[in-house]
Amino acid sequence: MKYTLLLNALLLSSLLCQAQFQVKQAIDSINKLTLPEPKAPIYEDDKYIVRRTCSGEWGGTAWFKNKQTGIEYSFAATCPISVNKIDSIYYVTSTLMHLVGFSSVVEIKDPNLMEVFVLPPARKIKGKRVRYAGETESGSMVGVVKLAESGQKVILGSFVYNGLLYHLMRGYKDVYVATIKDGELTKVLQISEDNINPTHIPFNRENELIVPIIMTDSQVNGYIKVVGNTITVVKTKV
Repeated sequence: MKYTLLLNALLLSSLLCQAQFQVKQAIDSINKLTLPEPKAPIYEDDKYIVRRTCSGEWGGTAWFKNKQTGIEYSFAATCPISVNKIDSIYYVTSTLMHLVGFSSVVEIKDPNLMEVFVLPPARKIKGKRVRYAGETESGSMVGVVKLAESGQKVILGSFVYNGLLYHLMRGYKDVYVATIKDGELTKVLQISEDNINPTHIPFNRENELIVPIIMTDSQVNGYIKVVGNTITVVKTKV
């Protein structure tokens, strides 16, 4: 009985999601896609500038710089790709493509409550000062609430629509929209059956979310574009 109710609830959620999103396919020239500078902030509002660092499997960090005080707060995130804000709450999405992949989503109500990273002194080995991989990354989770995390699931990018947080995700051989339900990233709408890999972290261009990708079977480049409730999978002209 409980299983049937859960199955019906998931089916209803999927149908509602299909009703509110439009999925399209398009052909375009990848030359029109201009990527942001490597060190460009991944998010900015009137209070904070957010940047990312990533040391791969050795860790990563999301850095929130308070515009008023100049103080930079941080937490451990491997590795930040998207920052969204709903009302006054920040949501940071992180993804690691290494091996089977790993993704997480956290909530931050007040970035000022996170820790200020203090760089540890370099080690001295044979007269030389050295640092190990990941030493320059934060290990703190102070001020952060984990909403979901999962191995073998790769979030390509996150976006907000109608006040709700959604995630573009790569499955084994498909791309789909997911939401967080009971601490799990749950598929609600398939948008493509292509086997794809991201080629760059997602970025915002005016009112669009852009996720650069490559179709791994055909080796065709492209990108996924989200504008409002329209999700378009764009392929390069062959």
